Amino acid sequence: MSALRLRVITPTRELGLDEVLHLRFEAGDGARGVMFGHERATERLRAGAIHVQTRAGVGQREQFVATEGGIAVIGPQEVVLVSSWAERADDMSVLAELVRARETQRETIDRAARALGQQTETALRRALVRLKRKVSW
Repeated sequence: MSALRLRVITPTRELGLDEVLHLRFEAGDGARGVMFGHERATERLRAGAIHVQTRAGVGQREQFVATEGGIAVIGPQEVVLVSSWAERADDMSVLAELVRARETQRETIDRAARALGQQTETALRRALVRLKRKVSW
C-alpha cells in the first residue's frame, strides 16, 4: 500500500509527515478522509484537530495536528494544508494543552488590543476638544 505525504504550511514554518496512510479533517461542509490516490480537490479547512495515521514499521501510528483553519489542497500523493497556525502532537491531551496555550496567548493579545483602542479613542477625543477650543477663540 502506498502512502501520502502531508505538508502543513504556516507563515512561520512548515511541518511535514511522510508515510501517511490516512488523514481526516473537518472541511467547510463536513468531515473529509483522504488516502493515497485521492482525487484532486481543494477544500476549506475548519479549525480543529486533524487525525493522521502514519506507517510505523509493521504497524500504524496515530498523530494529531491542530490548526486554526485554512485551505487543504489534496492530490493523489500529497496533501498540503495552509493555515495561519498549526501544532503537531502524538497525543490528543498534548494537543489540547497546545491549543489552550494558543487561546491564552490570543486572549492576552485581544485584551491588549482593546486597551490600546480605548487609549487611542481617548486621545482622539482630547485632541478634538483642544481643537474646538482653539477654533472657538
